[in-house]
Amino acid sequence: MIKIFVYAFWGEQVHSKEQASVSVTKLLLAIVPLVALTIILGFAAEPVFNYSLDVADQLLNPEIYINSVLGE
Repeated sequence: MIKIFVYAFWGEQVHSKEQASVSVTKLLLAIVPLVALTIILGFAAEPVFNYSLDVADQLLNPEIYINSVLGE
């Protein structure tokens, strides 16, 4: 088992021509927005949390929506 582990994780990497032709920038295009979103949510968690509470309140209490639409 140790021999397999050493070969799989510490062995020489072998890439196919198809894998070698993929540009790193294409891979980063998917990762960068997710990292940015994580950082933004880390620094601005309170506004997002307050917005989520407001949305949950409106979902749990549909009378507010009904009264504003029907005008009753």
